[in-house]
Amino acid sequence: MAVRRLPIIPSVRRTGGYWAAVAVLLLAAFFLRVFHLDLQAATGDDAFSLMIAQHSLGEIVQLARHELHPPLFYFLLHAWQPFAGTSEFAGRFLAASFGVLAGAGIFRLGAALGGRILGVTVLLLAVVNPLLIDFAQQVRAYPQLIFLLVVSAYCQLRILRGASGWSWAVYVTVTALALYSHLFAAFVLLAQDVLFLALVLSRRFKAVAAWLGSQVAIVGLYLPWLALDSAALQSYGNDMVRAVSLPAMSTALIPAFLTGLGSKLVAWQFVLAGALVAIGLVAWRGRGEARLMIACWLLAPPMAVYAISLWRPIFFERYMVIILPAFLLAAAAGGLVLTRPWPALELAALAALCAPSVARLPGYYGKVVYASTQDIRSLLGYVRDSAQPDAAFIVNLPPSDPMYQYYAPAQPTFFVPNPPQGQQEAANQQLSDILSRHGEVWLTPWDYDRTAFVEHWFDQHAFRVDQHWFSNAEIIRYERPRQPGQFTASSATFLAPDAQIRLAGYQFFGTEVRAGQPIMFALQWQADATPAERYKVFAHLVDPQGKTVTQRDDEPVANTRPTTSWKPGETLTDNYGLVVPRGAAPGAYQVFVGLYKLEGLQRLKLKDGSDHVTLGPISVQS
Repeated sequence: MAVRRLPIIPSVRRTGGYWAAVAVLLLAAFFLRVFHLDLQAATGDDAFSLMIAQHSLGEIVQLARHELHPPLFYFLLHAWQPFAGTSEFAGRFLAASFGVLAGAGIFRLGAALGGRILGVTVLLLAVVNPLLIDFAQQVRAYPQLIFLLVVSAYCQLRILRGASGWSWAVYVTVTALALYSHLFAAFVLLAQDVLFLALVLSRRFKAVAAWLGSQVAIVGLYLPWLALDSAALQSYGNDMVRAVSLPAMSTALIPAFLTGLGSKLVAWQFVLAGALVAIGLVAWRGRGEARLMIACWLLAPPMAVYAISLWRPIFFERYMVIILPAFLLAAAAGGLVLTRPWPALELAALAALCAPSVARLPGYYGKVVYASTQDIRSLLGYVRDSAQPDAAFIVNLPPSDPMYQYYAPAQPTFFVPNPPQGQQEAANQQLSDILSRHGEVWLTPWDYDRTAFVEHWFDQHAFRVDQHWFSNAEIIRYERPRQPGQFTASSATFLAPDAQIRLAGYQFFGTEVRAGQPIMFALQWQADATPAERYKVFAHLVDPQGKTVTQRDDEPVANTRPTTSWKPGETLTDNYGLVVPRGAAPGAYQVFVGLYKLEGLQRLKLKDGSDHVTLGPISVQS
């Protein structure tokens, strides 16, 4: 008598153990999606969603037209905010909730396609999937989109298996809602139509009129948005989309689907994932149309994206999340195929599928997700704690930038991008007006066009007194003198090998300060010949005991006039600001100024053999 082989995980065969496993996995999904939910400051995308949702529904429609993607998620966020608030956590919690629902939907679809074992297996893969967790922690429509696409697929499956009435109605409604969540939902609708057509041609599906009617209804429901957004669809541009071949698309998507965006897989992980998906598509003995549904869903959208990209590039990894449920279903089915000859491989297959995803999670939660994201909360907290009452905050970006709009500080905020050629005079006037009304200006510089016009303007017209980095976000504090300066002539001359560099004079704008306040001074440089080497200026604030308490090292004129650009006899004015540290002891301080080589760091000597000029004294008061 043949001995029946039992599965390695028999508990899920029993009703009680099955639902207990599902409950535990859904609780794990919730935990993983809300853990460290507010670790990171809002990204630009987060801020855009949080801000656009605060407008009226009509305004949301108009604003969403410029972003290409439809407005459904913004509508839901608009209804959510009066109850939950407008914080990053509140917005992400809505997305995380859809993320949990998407996991539940993937489980239900998997169980309907291939039974309880497939349902629990694909749920496990979805629970620990870094890309699904990542999207569930962004204030974006992707978790909602995945949930709606899974429900749409489930309704289609019921229809193919003979359900009627409400299944058609729900299918039409949910699919239309998916289209109103993201434009790429149209590619999943295409995959569903390919499946319908294949079954009709093979005479396995006969409700052709109902199918055609459902597609007409879906298109009809979506037409109002297409009419509104047609111009944007034709003119939309995105530097991140590209055209790729189908093999390159696979190479990009498999690592993203297994371990998240921007990640890489070692060769064996890539081969294993691809092999399991291929086995699931070819060898899995799913019921009737199940395997064909997964194949159409997984393959038709990439092929359509590839075809369109031959005309106009549209491929972007995050948009292809539309096929992630099919990828997980195929991989789970492939893993289960291996249990036929070798039941012990069931656990091994699960472990191999989950290992890269689980290994990614500690790093995901242990740091800010996006290494390129500015630590804007710390930056603005520093401004809030340090700014004077008359301070202004300048963002070196267009006014449309959502992140700084969302986090705009209490100080008056101005958005001043670097102007294009021909418009610099208007920018010059705007910056002059701001500086004349505000004694202190905090600037977040962005040299996106490599002109750094705004930063250079302030370096020439004000004093850079403070500068800090928060992750990769920089904040620079400028001040204009609040009292007139007094010029002091100097004959101190530094001896370079091929030039004599003279400190012709200096000017302090106040010599009495309190701890926490800046000392502002201007140096005047002259050279009798153009130096062949580049030199940096050092300016050290030294306390009565001779200890340096703060310093600044820059090439002259805020790194804009290297010594190799000096003309013989030219006089350059070089502005500096040094902030007296908080808690500094009162007394007579001095400023040491000198020059050193950019390469090698050797200091230039004066004629008397010393390596710096002493300026001051500066009276620091308590």
